[in-house]
Amino acid sequence: MEYLLKVNPKRSDIYDLIEGPENTPLSFVRVSKPRQEYLKKQGAVMCLESWSEEKKIFFTGLRPIKGIKRKYQFNGDHYSNGIKYLLRVQFSKDLRYMKIRVKNRSIFIPDKNKRA
Repeated sequence: MEYLLKVNPKRSDIYDLIEGPENTPLSFVRVSKPRQEYLKKQGAVMCLESWSEEKKIFFTGLRPIKGIKRKYQFNGDHYSNGIKYLLRVQFSKDLRYMKIRVKNRSIFIPDKNKRA
């Protein structure tokens, strides 16, 4: 699964969706610096987040890919409904485009707060 986004002409921290899966609620992504300490400790150099109808629907910290000199490529992950999605995010060299690739859809993370 892939999402292709283009920088918003009025806000350089916003990327608007131009291609992606049908019926996706993701219409834009905001790029920011990590604020939470746990993200910084994990090596995140930026964050991506998005909302739909005032609800946060997407969030990930982006870590540079170690051992590879890919200045514009990052790894991230996103949790949704107990599933961890591994992501590869790539920016164009001019930073006008962003591609988000979902690398898998099969890692189930049980909710530690729910008891059987």
